[in-house]
Amino acid sequence: SLYSEALVSVMDTYPYAASISNDHVRLAAVRNIRVDEGGMALLDADVRADIAGGCADGNGGGFVFGHAGAAWAVDADGAMTALPALGQRTKRACAVLADGSMLAVGDHGSIHRLTGALVQAELSGTGRDLLAVAVNAQGDAVAVGEGILLRRTSGGTWQPLIGAPKNPLRAVTALHDGRFAAGGDAGIGLRVQGDLVTLASPWPATRNLRAAVALADHTVLLAGDAGTVVLWDPDTSVIEDLGLPIAEDLQAAAALSDGTVVVAGARGTVWRHAAGQWKDLGLSSFGGEVSTLIASSGKAFGFCRDVATLGPFVWLPRFTSPRNGGVWDQRTVAWTYDGPDQPSLWSMTLTDNSTMPGWDILASGAISSFRLPDLGMAAGLYPLPGDT
Repeated sequence: SLYSEALVSVMDTYPYAASISNDHVRLAAVRNIRVDEGGMALLDADVRADIAGGCADGNGGGFVFGHAGAAWAVDADGAMTALPALGQRTKRACAVLADGSMLAVGDHGSIHRLTGALVQAELSGTGRDLLAVAVNAQGDAVAVGEGILLRRTSGGTWQPLIGAPKNPLRAVTALHDGRFAAGGDAGIGLRVQGDLVTLASPWPATRNLRAAVALADHTVLLAGDAGTVVLWDPDTSVIEDLGLPIAEDLQAAAALSDGTVVVAGARGTVWRHAAGQWKDLGLSSFGGEVSTLIASSGKAFGFCRDVATLGPFVWLPRFTSPRNGGVWDQRTVAWTYDGPDQPSLWSMTLTDNSTMPGWDILASGAISSFRLPDLGMAAGLYPLPGDT
């Protein structure tokens, strides 16, 4: 069972809502998927793992990462084969160099290079989490993460770049001309050319961007929270909303060789964009959270992270009686709230400006108001709070 709390800090409201989710089973919703022009299919994988990230290898397969350095190679059929551990830190993303070796970045600034079966650590110079990496045609690499932006030259040296925003950067892609484009929290976007970093805002600050894919027309597809999918022109900063008709958070995107784009994310969300139209590929039997998409010629393989749904929570319940700083009328306690129709119970405390202790009150979750009796004359009891 998972116990969770949602904290709020608004005047005249309860301090938090709590929820218990019973019988969570690890990896129950974790499945591997294949997406192609025929739709989506669930794969009978020998390996079921909590996948934190990965990338394509350019040869029809790719790599995916689990926790604590665990890594697998993915072949052209979607089968997974264990690789040597990439250190002890969880890797979040990777990219392939021109010589076929793979760069993997992850937690606490960890970077490892895999060449065949040889694993080599590279010094990032930071302890911050790295969340994405890309390699351009010239062999340079850029890694982004929690308020950090690093550039790797073809000689293998990583250096921090001036101009990294404080917002976490969660996605980066290499452009056709050797530049890089990145996106992250609060709609932040940036362009990187050599050591020059230029900030932009490709989407409103209410949306976090989590995936970036360079397309053949030299635009960048950005995907993120609340079903955000936009095309961004890094040169003109023109933005086109592709109008995905859902509000689920998206975690991954991939461009296929036939010109179509696949996006995926929470609660089994998988959509394909082709010829200007969206198509829902989701299956009723699949509710996993897709964290990684690997493009493989005309198809893509998807891999899931293990997630637990917390809630439902009562969102911002507010007292309507007594009102904060107002006159308490007829000893009535009443409140409004958004959330589940009937919480288990309500717990509240009423206090005034006196030195008397407050009253702790428990009430049935089926009600949203009640009237307290007049206990002022009862012996041995503290009176209810005063008139205000």
